[in-house]
This record gives sequence, C-alpha cells and structure tokens, in this order.
Amino acid sequence: MGFLLFTEDEELGALNLCSSTPGAFTRASETAGWLLASHAAVAFSSASTHAQLEQAIATRHLIGEAMGILMGAWETRRSLNGRPVSSPEGLRRSR
Repeated sequence: MGFLLFTEDEELGALNLCSSTPGAFTRASETAGWLLASHAAVAFSSASTHAQLEQAIATRHLIGEAMGILMGAWETRRSLNGRPVSSPEGLRRSR
C-alpha cells in the first residue's frame, strides 16, 4: 500500500507499506496510512521551511557584515582623501 506525501505547494515523496501476508491491510489500515502520510508530509514540509529560513538568516548576516566592511573601507578612503565622512548619509552627499 502506498501513500503520496504532499502539501499544496510541493510533492515530498511517498510512504510505502508492505506485508508478506495476503490481505494484511484493511480499510482501517488505509485510513491510518493516510493519517500518518498527512502528518509526515506536514512535518517534512515544516522542516524544509525551517532549514530555508535558517539559510536566509545566515545569508542576510553575511551580507550585513560585508556591507559594514565596505562602509568602513569607504570612510577610510574618504578620510585619506581629506574629506572625512561620518555617516552613510554623508557618503551620499559627498559623491
């Protein structure tokens, strides 16, 4: 007996149940399988979303660090050229 694991947005895989006993699966087994497959699909989807959000936060943090380094280098360059700049707003005006 097989059950698709899916949500509205994605197909996640399948849950396959096997038995060597003929007639082992009943209507109740089918209902329990659908219930298990539904919960598993939600859990897999949630875990995937969580991992994507963690990756996005890590990427955002790296971009913030890079921006800070660039702003520091820009201010140093401006200061060495005799035109000190103390804020990002000052950087925009001094161009």
